[in-house]
Amino acid sequence: MNPGDRQGPGGPPRSAFGSAPWTELPATPEVEEHRDRRTPFGGDGWTGTPGLAADSAEPERPEEKPAGKRRRSKGPTHTRRTLAALGSSVDLLRDPGGVAHVYAKSERDAYAALGFCMAEDRLWQMDFFRRRAGGRSAELLGASAARHDALVRTVGIPRRAAAAASRMDGIARDVLAAFAGGVNAARAVVKPPECERLGYEIEPWTIADSLAIELYLAWSCAAATWPEKLVVARALSAGGVDRARVIASRSVDFVANTDERIALWRRIDSRIVDLVTGPEIGMPMGHAAGVLAGDVGALSASFEFPAMSPSPMIPISLNGPDFKVVGIAHVGMPGLLAGRNEDIAWGVTAGRLDDADCVMEELDGIGGFRTEAGWEKLSRRREMVRVRDGETLRLEVTETRHGPLLSQLVDQLEGPIEGERPVALALCWGANSLGTALPGLLAIARSASASEACEAGPLLDRSPLALEAIVTDRSGQMGKVLGGGLPTRDAAARLPVRGWASEARWTGVEPLSGESGLLDARVAVAVGALGKGGNEALLVDRAARLGACVENAVGVSALDKAAADDVDGAALGAVAQVRTAFDRVGPDAVGVERVRRALSSWDGSTGEASVGAAVFHVALSPYLVDSLLPEARFGKVAQLREVALGAVLRLLRDGDPSEERVRSIVDSFQKAEQWLGQNLGADPSGWTWGRVLTRRAGHPCPDPDQMAPSPVAGSGSPCTVLGQRFSGSYPPFELDVSTAARLVADLGTADVRVAMAGADVIVTLGERPKGERVELISG
Repeated sequence: MNPGDRQGPGGPPRSAFGSAPWTELPATPEVEEHRDRRTPFGGDGWTGTPGLAADSAEPERPEEKPAGKRRRSKGPTHTRRTLAALGSSVDLLRDPGGVAHVYAKSERDAYAALGFCMAEDRLWQMDFFRRRAGGRSAELLGASAARHDALVRTVGIPRRAAAAASRMDGIARDVLAAFAGGVNAARAVVKPPECERLGYEIEPWTIADSLAIELYLAWSCAAATWPEKLVVARALSAGGVDRARVIASRSVDFVANTDERIALWRRIDSRIVDLVTGPEIGMPMGHAAGVLAGDVGALSASFEFPAMSPSPMIPISLNGPDFKVVGIAHVGMPGLLAGRNEDIAWGVTAGRLDDADCVMEELDGIGGFRTEAGWEKLSRRREMVRVRDGETLRLEVTETRHGPLLSQLVDQLEGPIEGERPVALALCWGANSLGTALPGLLAIARSASASEACEAGPLLDRSPLALEAIVTDRSGQMGKVLGGGLPTRDAAARLPVRGWASEARWTGVEPLSGESGLLDARVAVAVGALGKGGNEALLVDRAARLGACVENAVGVSALDKAAADDVDGAALGAVAQVRTAFDRVGPDAVGVERVRRALSSWDGSTGEASVGAAVFHVALSPYLVDSLLPEARFGKVAQLREVALGAVLRLLRDGDPSEERVRSIVDSFQKAEQWLGQNLGADPSGWTWGRVLTRRAGHPCPDPDQMAPSPVAGSGSPCTVLGQRFSGSYPPFELDVSTAARLVADLGTADVRVAMAGADVIVTLGERPKGERVELISG
């Protein structure tokens, strides 16, 4: 998705839980009464913990009879639990795959039960993501996470989330409060083994926690685009246009730059790039969604994440008197990113929104910064990062009108640089940091047609992320729903800009919903094939493959093939030069014969069992990156992972390799073969991409080897917190589609296939599964 050229919003706001708009729903008297008592869907207050009165089957009790023998009546044969967030009782059942099916009398109660189920399965994972988003992970993980927490707190994610929660109203607040109440009810009885291992109790869940995770997803996108601007600017200033073009993945006007700006770019502190990219953010992003249609609508939605165990997505079935929904939610958030109801199916993916500017600031050394009108005073605040078994890190955050100075943060963490003072650099980010996508997601889930779902675009404009939803309905009609806000400013913001010269000024926020609308079926396939930086030829090629999967039939099996499409077109295009390098060194080259055979017939698949993907991608990072982008020539900043990988792929696709490049390629694959042999065994048939990812996807808990992995399927979620099965792909490439999580829906039948962490489950919409029943009752 390219959110750079969008028009204004279109269509009226949707309504739910009544006739008022989603975005402006006033509080009902019932809700106001709850707020007066401080117990709206959450027990002891918005941040409190609701009580849990019982957690076992109700005992049998004697029953008085007017005459005759005394008999004992049978008590309920199911578990009964009290959940203060509910308005009425809710039934909760687990199907054989472990997916929770909720049967509620209202939509509010359904989302409260969703919070309960999610916490029952993934409470520690939810707490871990919340701590990453709030800059508190070092309290559990120690000094290794302190830099990450310092950056998050300097950027201000927890402060922004708290501010967003304080101003949240209408349906978004009601659902978030109900969800938090459900989480807190489960928290009262769920005791994750990680908590016992680390010796701490999980704190109550709040509305701000869910908003912080959503905002952190947005920051994950910004953290990829922001330092890339620094990298290109440094390359342009140090090595000229030709070198900058090698690593630039975006369209940049390299010529229209003044000598003053280029001189300032030379003074950018490269440690800032290390600060932003060094700590592994580790948050998932939607990568691809494909919609395919025949006589009836059908959808295939896939998500790609960094390698983590388990996948952060969790399947759920929500049912009520006037709604039936099956979908996948991100842990910690109630909105369904992919799913289907009785009328439509949808998949929502996130794009990279260019809303993070690098602003160079001129400081006077006595507490001021330069503006067009003169000097203004810097603002200051204090932040504190607590470190497990370590000394608390105390920070002073200094901000200009554009945002916090990350240059000052790196000085506090690593000390100032001697000699010429680097240019001060501020982060200007977050056009929609006080918003949420939840109203739009709720509206899509309630829609009865693709055209109705397209009307949710203006509601998604409040999302801090750039979102794109592909929707199809029973008639085979398809639509694209876009949302988010792009700051409007000068094109110079594609590279670092001068804060005192009006180059960093935002003149407004442009909504992305203007391009929401109905689509032709074949167009929808191409849209769903969009990936990070994918070029038009690769998109057309993948669209043809997806179309061939359902050319003769539309159904779960055909769509499952489409969802499993995992050909990395960008990498496959680079393999030709690698094969040429092998041919030029001949069959006697030491240490490349096994990888030569693995790549000789590789079709670009990045599935779990792919040997070619393991060989190629292990060689690519770090060996080919280090060899083809040496620090001495390109500088350390050029090895920024996403920038470097794209640059190396472009170099490998660039014509016949020179003798120097042949030696670099062969040397890299020799090192890759050595690593694979040492880590995965001498038998090349065991060098699979899934095994590589399993080694990279460690449990974040200290000493994870002491944590016994839980089963993937069985009681509880099909992807439990400690599950160690293949659950992601890392790193993501241009058109690679992971099997980390995918949902396949066929509106001609009631079946939905959910594949997560190597476990496939079939969920039937609206059908009550047989199994253990839990009755959630209002407290």
